[in-house]
This record gives sequence, structure tokens and C-alpha cells, in this order.
Amino acid sequence: LFTVITFPFLFAVMFGDFGHGILMTCAASFLVLKEKQLARWNGGEMFEMLFGGRYVILLMGLFSMYTGLIYNDMFSKSLNLFGSACQWHVANTTDAPATITNVTCEGIYPFGVDPYWQVASNKLMFPNSYKMK
Repeated sequence: LFTVITFPFLFAVMFGDFGHGILMTCAASFLVLKEKQLARWNGGEMFEMLFGGRYVILLMGLFSMYTGLIYNDMFSKSLNLFGSACQWHVANTTDAPATITNVTCEGIYPFGVDPYWQVASNKLMFPNSYKMK
């Protein structure tokens, strides 16, 4: 019984994507809603395995949607739901790429990871370490 909740949650901690979570939830919801009709259908070994785990897949999708919002990810792209709590100031130069001279952060981001991390120099290291906590 403990594994029924912990496995989908740990899957979501690793998978954590809102868009893919929606797709998983929709597919599993279809299997749950059409349970009686699909139980009589012989779809082969692969379908039987998928159909047998429909409730776990539904939980995996729901938890993935939740962690995807926390990680601020939808189809591997950053969401910008509330705007960033940080503002960065760019030096007036003609150099490419632009040089960020100062960053000011006001307040706390309302939910999840601030989209500012997408332009930070450690943009890959921070989310990976965040997911491991």
C-alpha cells in the first residue's frame, strides 16, 4: 500500500513536467473511464500491462503535473506564470552577448521556481540539485 503512493510521487520528482503529466493523466483517465469496455478487448500483452496499471499511471500523471508546476516546466520549456521576482540590468554595450551588471530581486516567487533561473549561469546545475533534494 505504501508503494502505491510513493512510486508515482518519486516518478514525478524525476519526471516533473506539467505538459507530459497532462498527457499521462488524459490517457490514464481514458483507461479508467472506459474500464468495462476495454476489459473485454484483447489488445495484446502490451495493452494488458498498460491497462493493469491504469490507476498507478493516473497517479503518476497527477503527481507529474504538480511537480511540473513546482519545477516550472511544461514540455521541457520554462513557464512564466507570474513573471520573475528578479530584474536584471544589462550594460549598454554593443558586445554580443550582453553583459548583466546587476540583479535585484524583490519578494518571493509565488509558486515553484522563478523563471529567472533560465538566464542564470548555473541554470542547469540549480534545477538538477533542486530535484535531488
